[in-house]
Amino acid sequence: MNALRMSAILCTGALAAVAIATATAQTPRGPNSKPLVSVDLASEIDSVQGRILRMQMTTYDPGASGMAHSHKDRPEVVYVLSGKIIDHRGDVAKEYGAGESLTAGKDTTHWMENKGTVPAVLIVSTIAKKE
Repeated sequence: MNALRMSAILCTGALAAVAIATATAQTPRGPNSKPLVSVDLASEIDSVQGRILRMQMTTYDPGASGMAHSHKDRPEVVYVLSGKIIDHRGDVAKEYGAGESLTAGKDTTHWMENKGTVPAVLIVSTIAKKE
């Protein structure tokens, strides 16, 4: 009976470990962004009060993805420094690799993901509301 009980406890522990590992593997991770520099546009251009021009380095680790979002009032230019990123716009998905760039304007709603095995590193420049 003790051996049977011990086997049941070990099996339960193993199943719990597998369940936790599976849940962790299925939890989507988002990108990590590091601000590099910004310029307050109000002192540069009269019509853009409360806006900044910001450049950041964004990294999508393998398996990472972002949430769908709009670029209304927030135009953006993206340059892929290394790795590959897939940009999703509605039913259209396009892969971009190192040395390629893309833009997102006022009519753009999209999300990105990295299905590769290495990080996708992006330089992202955007005009955003001053925080």
